[in-house]
Amino acid sequence: MSALRLTASIALLAIVGACGQPAPEPASAPAEATAAAPADPSACTAITPAAGSPDRAAILDALRPRVEAMTGKPVDFEVSRLEIACDYARLIAQPRAAGGTDRYEPVDALFERKDGAWSLALIAATEEGSDPAADQYKAARPDAPEALLYL
Repeated sequence: MSALRLTASIALLAIVGACGQPAPEPASAPAEATAAAPADPSACTAITPAAGSPDRAAILDALRPRVEAMTGKPVDFEVSRLEIACDYARLIAQPRAAGGTDRYEPVDALFERKDGAWSLALIAATEEGSDPAADQYKAARPDAPEALLYL
């Protein structure tokens, strides 16, 4: 799949996600101990989960089926940025075919943790002319922590 087609597919998923379609099934993995979300999203502090941590694995596993459906191949991710704040996470990563043979357009995604399981909330549209990811996330999830919006 060409990078342009993958980018268009990601944009379509972002639009569908913003229109209130159900999110994919949540990934089930043990969540690391974090405090419950405070009433004020600006009070959340972002942390970076360590490589190999349960939260990091669960977040990547929540995204993997969507990207594999678009590419038609098993993928892994080269993580540029992953931050967790309260019960939200934001990931910026470059998907690649398992083994690194093909690389795809970077993905900027927001995740939500409910009942200890991470699920994909929204993939931001990143094409020219799109609103910034932070604006897309704030519109779709007004309670998302400020600490994740402007990475």
